[in-house]
Amino acid sequence: MRTIAICHLRGRVAPRCDFTEEFLIVTFSNEGSIIEKKVLIAATLKPSELAKRLSDQYVEVLICGGVKEDWQEILRKNNIQVIHNVIGDVEKVFIRYIEDKLRPGNTIF
Repeated sequence: MRTIAICHLRGRVAPRCDFTEEFLIVTFSNEGSIIEKKVLIAATLKPSELAKRLSDQYVEVLICGGVKEDWQEILRKNNIQVIHNVIGDVEKVFIRYIEDKLRPGNTIF
């Protein structure tokens, strides 16, 4: 079982992590089937608070658009890998991640 978070804005990966109001948290089996989806509202959270909340949800990877280096460092210190500069539909990005084909800078159509 694994858990990831995706910066979310109207069904797409949000363009900026630091302005994201919602994070979609997805827990899935080793085979890739979704076990649980939930939304974390994070509009007022500071980077350290966000990292703590994601860590409390057992998030291992954060997928996002743009993200400042200091945010990345805080997330890494909380054992959360960051895949950044991703553009695309959340569902398609998730599939690409499950297939182990998602890389920083990917645009998913």
